[in-house]
Amino acid sequence: MYQCCHCDFPNLATANSVCPKCGESSSSSTGQAGLLEIDIAHQGETWEEARSKLLQAIDSSLHAGRKGVKIIHGYGSTTGQAVIAPRAIALMRQMAEQYQGRYVKDKHTQGASLIWWNTRSTSQNSLPKQDSSSELQTNWFEQALNNHKR
Repeated sequence: MYQCCHCDFPNLATANSVCPKCGESSSSSTGQAGLLEIDIAHQGETWEEARSKLLQAIDSSLHAGRKGVKIIHGYGSTTGQAVIAPRAIALMRQMAEQYQGRYVKDKHTQGASLIWWNTRSTSQNSLPKQDSSSELQTNWFEQALNNHKR
């Protein structure tokens, strides 16, 4: 089951469908195996909401066999200080490494990044369901720093 990336309404159709609640398209990709694109920072999201959207987009992208996922995380142009962007980038790098993908900054959009999946490994990948006691959920930044130091 997929959820709308805009309003979290459960949708039994594919990740490419139009949400019956909000009417938004679940992706702006061109084609079934294209790039899944989602904006996680421009509707007043908190970090936890943005993180949830990011992980859901990654899971949907892997599950649907997409080539990759583009996350629009902003860069702090409104407030002068980015809150979501540095955390989203760190989490995207970690997820890219964990699922044999490649993290890159978007060349054309300053506030966006991409993960390109290794097409041979994406068919069997999907994010594990996490409970509230998960180390990644409770303190992902310190976990990433500890993993980097090893």
